[in-house]
Amino acid sequence: MSSLAVLQRRATLAGMRSRVWLGTAGAIGLLLSVLAVGAFWWAPKLAKDATVLHEKYEVEGVRLRDRLNRREQDPATVLREFHDGFPESTQYLTDLRAIFRIAREQQVSLPRGDYAAARKAEAGLTTFEVVLPVKANYAVLRAFVASVLNSLPHASLVELRLEREGNQLNARVHLTLYYRES
Repeated sequence: MSSLAVLQRRATLAGMRSRVWLGTAGAIGLLLSVLAVGAFWWAPKLAKDATVLHEKYEVEGVRLRDRLNRREQDPATVLREFHDGFPESTQYLTDLRAIFRIAREQQVSLPRGDYAAARKAEAGLTTFEVVLPVKANYAVLRAFVASVLNSLPHASLVELRLEREGNQLNARVHLTLYYRES
């Protein structure tokens, strides 16, 4: 019989004896005690590893910040990076769907809207003007506008015109969406 088989047989017999002697609850308690001792022994090593990783993270962060600060940027690179931050102009339909989805979620009725696209040649951007008449109370209107601006970071609120009619507001929400030319 191999030594591995002998060890397995002895471990099985020891397990059976401990269950008989300690009972099931005692055997589980013994197992948990062994696991707790193992965790107590292993915890300092894990803490040391975590400290080493944290130090490496800090060193790499400082190195990266230094490299970014030392980098000379010419105006053309800065402008290209600025334009790359905007979505492509082909995304405007997706953004309109997002606005209407947000209106549905906020329970804002959008019966109609006015839309106009324009090219800003000097900036190298295309804009998409969205004017929406909205009837809602102030809290709903504010939540709608905030959700649109949070969801579409390339959108700006150009105008928000409010007229009170009882508890409702007749509002005109004018947004501009900015896109890079594709």
